[in-house]
Amino acid sequence: MDQLVLPIKVPSSNRLHNCRMFGLDTQGRDCGDEAAQWFTSFLKTEAYRLVQFEKNLKGRRSKKIFSSVAQDYEVAYPDCSPILVISEASLTDLNTRMEKKVKMENFRPNIEVTGCSAFEEDTWGDLLIGDVEMKKVLACGRCILTTVDPDTGVIDRKEPLETLKRVQGLQIQGRDCGEAAAQWITSFLKTQPYRLVHFEPHMSPRNSHQIEHLFRPTDQVAYSDASPFLILSEASLADLNSRLEKKVKAANFRPNIVISGCDAYAEDSWDEILIGDVELKRVMACYRCVLTTVDPDTGIMSRKEPLETLRSYRLCDPSEEKLYGKSPFFGQYFVLENPGTIQVGDPVYLLGQE
Repeated sequence: MDQLVLPIKVPSSNRLHNCRMFGLDTQGRDCGDEAAQWFTSFLKTEAYRLVQFEKNLKGRRSKKIFSSVAQDYEVAYPDCSPILVISEASLTDLNTRMEKKVKMENFRPNIEVTGCSAFEEDTWGDLLIGDVEMKKVLACGRCILTTVDPDTGVIDRKEPLETLKRVQGLQIQGRDCGEAAAQWITSFLKTQPYRLVHFEPHMSPRNSHQIEHLFRPTDQVAYSDASPFLILSEASLADLNSRLEKKVKAANFRPNIVISGCDAYAEDSWDEILIGDVELKRVMACYRCVLTTVDPDTGIMSRKEPLETLRSYRLCDPSEEKLYGKSPFFGQYFVLENPGTIQVGDPVYLLGQE
């Protein structure tokens, strides 16, 4: 079909239509017969009219679309907001998990951001682009329309939706820690009510392989990102701090095993180690996001350091970008080979090295 060319501003003499979106009334200026015929012919279905929203027209109220939004504002034809922001890194991360890649058009954002980590936009509160200031309202819940190929219009009904559900959407259980814990956390965070839960040995964990494909199908994890063991050496932290004006702590990176007495980044090359009677096997590096910029003492996020410094010297080899993208890595994920008991001060034995 020939391309359809439309004027930026529709003539004010064109008919004004009353429209309904998600059951809410709005309006639109008719774009003319040529546009209507083009869409009707392309879609091979009932007759359609294309309309354009104008500033003076009646929009919809966001709180009537999603009652959970913090503020009520006006929106024309998008689902619930006129602005949808996605980073290229988030799309790249998604595509590393999929056999058939998808495009940004599958998700219909109108602002694409480069130069940040995958899913970093999830943590942004306020954003300034040029002289335009924007405030985050809520995450965009995704539906089956993301499975429509933007080039062909053919709906897949599965991908990328199924992969998106698996990224951090795996089911897991937890034992409630009681009202006192819930009230304390809710009061401290000054936000919606939260419950604290505790994982118990008899409960069903998540499958690490469904989170990161380098893990074995038998590897399991409870609430951690991908693995129950994250190892970092004191020397690696000291090396990073030698490059930073404001020093950071191991708590910025949330390892549960910190090792002393080795060279900086020695843990990157360890294949298998023995601590006490526990044998651990390395799987992959832990790639880092904006949460490393949260001060563990105050909870304040700087959004810059130590992430920017890590990006200057801890990016992966280009051959590994499919796995790690543009996120720097710091610390290593290990899995359990033989269970046992470890304690502070145990010697660490290197059983295998790359």
